[in-house]
Amino acid sequence: MLNWLKFTFCSFATNKLAKEGAKRSFWNVIFALFCLWILLTAFFSIGFNYSFNIHYNNASDFKEMSYNLFSNENVNERINLSVNIKDDDTKSIVAYYGYDKTNKVHIDTYNNEADKAKYKDVYNYDVIIDTRDTEKLWVNFEVIMKNTSDPDDVLTYEEYLEVDNKKDYQGTLTPSNEIIDISTFTTEQFTQFEKFITDEFIEDATDTLKETWKNISEMDKNSLEYKNNLYEFYIKVYYNISLCPNLSYYYQYTFTSYDQETGEYNYNNFLLITDVYSIISFTNDKGIVVMYAGLYDSLDDNFSLFDTHSSSLKAIENNVDYLYAILYDSASASRTLNLLINIITYIPKFIIVMAILALFIYCLFKIKKDIPDEKYLGCFKIVSSFLIVTSALSGIIAMILSFITSGVVAVSVGIWSFIGILSIRTFIYAIVEIIKAHKQALKIASNYDEQVIDVDKENEDKVDLSKVDTGTRIIKNDKVSSDDDEKMEFM
Repeated sequence: MLNWLKFTFCSFATNKLAKEGAKRSFWNVIFALFCLWILLTAFFSIGFNYSFNIHYNNASDFKEMSYNLFSNENVNERINLSVNIKDDDTKSIVAYYGYDKTNKVHIDTYNNEADKAKYKDVYNYDVIIDTRDTEKLWVNFEVIMKNTSDPDDVLTYEEYLEVDNKKDYQGTLTPSNEIIDISTFTTEQFTQFEKFITDEFIEDATDTLKETWKNISEMDKNSLEYKNNLYEFYIKVYYNISLCPNLSYYYQYTFTSYDQETGEYNYNNFLLITDVYSIISFTNDKGIVVMYAGLYDSLDDNFSLFDTHSSSLKAIENNVDYLYAILYDSASASRTLNLLINIITYIPKFIIVMAILALFIYCLFKIKKDIPDEKYLGCFKIVSSFLIVTSALSGIIAMILSFITSGVVAVSVGIWSFIGILSIRTFIYAIVEIIKAHKQALKIASNYDEQVIDVDKENEDKVDLSKVDTGTRIIKNDKVSSDDDEKMEFM
């Protein structure tokens, strides 16, 4: 076990231990890849999860905007946030002015010119504070079906239902911020929803959906609860989607969207606070962009930014800082999980790099005849022996960079550092082995030259062969039954 531990964790430092990898089990390669996965995830997540305070404390403009929102000297313009416990015991946030919870706040600098002039034009940050029941506020949306083999072939969902080659199309759902008011729907519209579900859908539906529909149909037909549930169920089954677009979905869809070509978010420098989550994006004084989403589960049940007993501006500012930190920490587990999944996607690329490096030393050793022959699989296992320390070093580099640059840059540098360190260590291994083999060959040649006796003409004359009896002799072998004599000629 001790020898295995030395090989596993010290082979990066010495070629002698690394060479043992060629003779060891391939399970060591699997173990090294597993350690790679865990180490990179651990160091990357530490950097992501613990660098927030440094970036936030350097975000002067964002903090100024936030303090003006929540600790404004004018109490009538001061926005308060308090925790609200829902019926299902989940926590939400309510935003209101001052101490009056009935005076709700609704700010939207994207769609309201007055809000834009007050916040965006002054602080260069957009603000959306909307703590209505965003999960029950349905929004208008559009479903577009695109032919996967013909980008110009675009259909509405209704047109798509009429075509035969449905498998050739892929749908895109785009929500808007236009609220759908269920209370304005006519009885005829709800009847149409019911008719579609009962006549065209429910007969072939799964048992789970049948049970869901049964529960809905037993509700009071005149209640808002029934109308909401009927509409939601209808939209899901008609469009064959897993959710009915609501205001919460619209905010998530819009403010977390990014350009697939550049990888950059479409929106930045904003504060979005809804009743169930917040999304925050700021640029600090060093130009580092930080964007994250958070939930309110970790807040105390009686949390509020200020109340009649604690309303000093400094106390409110401390509560604002605390709120942002709690929101960031609430997503620590999900960030770690995302990193865990993302690093898995890099492992096949790492294996390709290992295979190329193994091929390099294999071919190099084949060319150099004075190096002991090694099979390709053995070379691959030698390269894998460097993975654990390489992962730790590149992970530490990324972790340190997370505190001085953006997380995206830190991860990118960490990945390239891994490839660079592994390549350099492999090259060093090959160079050292070539030099060592060359020295060994010279030593053997030197020893051989010292042992060669040069018998020249002068020495040859001194060799006395006069006493050597030459000629042919007959030797009798009593054990041979044949009458023939054996002859041995002495030369």
